[in-house]
Amino acid sequence: MDRIGQLRRVSAEKHGQNTLKSLFGDTAYLLLNWPRAKQTEDGTWEATGWRPEECGSALMDACVRKGVFDPDTKVRCAGAWKGDDGELIVHFGSAIGVWPADGGRPASYDPCELGGWIYPTRPVLPHPAKPASAIGAAEEVLAYFRSWNWARPDVDPWLLLGFVVASFLGASVQWHPLFWAVGDRGTGKSTMLMMIYCLLGNFMLKIENATSAYIYQKVGRDSRAVGIDEAEPDEESTKLKQQMELARAAASGSVIGRGGADGTPVEFFQNAPYLFCSINMPGLNGADLSRIAVGVLGPLEGHALPDDAKVPPEEDKVIMRRVMEPLGRRLLRRVVDNWHRFPAVLKAFRGAMKAAGHSGRGADLFGTQLACAHLVLSDAMPTEVELAAWGERMKASELAELSTDLAANKTCLLHLLTSMLDVKQGGQSFTVGHWVEKLATNRQISEGEQSGAKDVREVLRTFGLDVRPHPKDKGNPRAELYLWVAYRHQQVAKLFQGSTWESRRGAGSWVGKLASLDGACANVSFHCGGADKAVLVPIHYCQEGPPDGGQQGERSDPSAAGRSPVQAAAVCDPDPYASDRSAADTASADHRQAPDPFALSEGFHS
Repeated sequence: MDRIGQLRRVSAEKHGQNTLKSLFGDTAYLLLNWPRAKQTEDGTWEATGWRPEECGSALMDACVRKGVFDPDTKVRCAGAWKGDDGELIVHFGSAIGVWPADGGRPASYDPCELGGWIYPTRPVLPHPAKPASAIGAAEEVLAYFRSWNWARPDVDPWLLLGFVVASFLGASVQWHPLFWAVGDRGTGKSTMLMMIYCLLGNFMLKIENATSAYIYQKVGRDSRAVGIDEAEPDEESTKLKQQMELARAAASGSVIGRGGADGTPVEFFQNAPYLFCSINMPGLNGADLSRIAVGVLGPLEGHALPDDAKVPPEEDKVIMRRVMEPLGRRLLRRVVDNWHRFPAVLKAFRGAMKAAGHSGRGADLFGTQLACAHLVLSDAMPTEVELAAWGERMKASELAELSTDLAANKTCLLHLLTSMLDVKQGGQSFTVGHWVEKLATNRQISEGEQSGAKDVREVLRTFGLDVRPHPKDKGNPRAELYLWVAYRHQQVAKLFQGSTWESRRGAGSWVGKLASLDGACANVSFHCGGADKAVLVPIHYCQEGPPDGGQQGERSDPSAAGRSPVQAAAVCDPDPYASDRSAADTASADHRQAPDPFALSEGFHS
């Protein structure tokens, strides 16, 4: 690191005078430690310069004593991080703040090596405001967010507040939420984005019309959030697809590896939340959609504001910054002062989401956002009433984000069952599922439906499929039926052509996916136009309702039927925070934090 905290790469042959001077940045220090002097006539010594060769040698000796250092794994740049003891470490660019996990007094450092990690100087991030000024900051931000016409007015503003808090926390949280705001013209997307950018300041990188390579190179080793405006799908959706790959990696804090021009591999870390904003949302698979909280915005014209909502300033950058930047620093103060409570709050909300039917990923996504929102809204742990209310609101079976979430093995089966067979009945073609259902219920096709096939079984066997019991149950009229799917049959391969499970050579990849269904059997001999093997799928998978990947449930709101995943809105219960507050909440005005190095004045501007 040089004099001002920048991390520099200097090879052995580059230890010349100018390079060394740029590293130390102070000639007086060089003259004091490695002087070049001559003796004057009166016998005294006079400095005439400094010795670069001795300075360079001393610097390389220090490197040897330090040992091997890998900058790709031991450098943390701007943003929030979690220390080995659970402390919150926020790199503000020009200073480092550390908030202990036990709520003790914070500490501050200049950019340096801390806990085995290098924290180099970076562009300055907003500092937290004075503790006393932070009271009511979260409620004010939430009031602004509630002024938009959300499809889920009692859910989406809280999720967005949680996203903003998670953006401040960066890599210090295990799961980094993704939020997608969808709305047509006149819904206030631009104003909302401007407000979020002003709240977060340099804690968020604003991206427009950029490739994925630009994004991960721009992020580098920072843990700053990324906001992508105009995330509209193009004709091939290649750019957006690559951006989604980055967001998917960022959700769990993954590493992007790329080959360097000189043959040296380069790693880019994705450790912070992503925000997308668009008029149209692309068609995402269930795995991607289950990582995203989708907020649908309706027109503002004619929208009746809730009583506690607050309209943000007009769409003017100067005015917006003047109002939102101080508010963002007040909110940041709430975040860092309450960090010691976050693990327990997160555990409570993850448990509530699990109880509401969410998988681990759903509990991570929504549990993290709700925990972040609660962290700044309340000084107390969430009550059982609050958790139950949020669990009722966030039922996995009723959330639009999870309406297309489908386990990969069931997705594979659904693709097969909905594939059309080139067999005509009365001039009409039917799906695999149609024929499977007929044979499973032991109903032969009627005379009016007669085609070239003699019966339903012949139709299915022509395509490498069949419906019958397991060979071990042969002769048992009550035996369970299975859908037989051939391993290498060319007609089966055609049904999966162009899909994720298409066959390259040998057995198709559908075999492994279908075999992973509970109760399925693999490697069963099957003679269908030739000797082959088959995977046997229990017939109930073909006869049950829409496969749900473990997320399906009864809808309590019949009016929600038929809505698209983006348009659907969850049925909301009364505000969980409307219940009686605890003593810790009502006494929040008397909350006092021990003095810390980041208790800055209200007039501070980063």
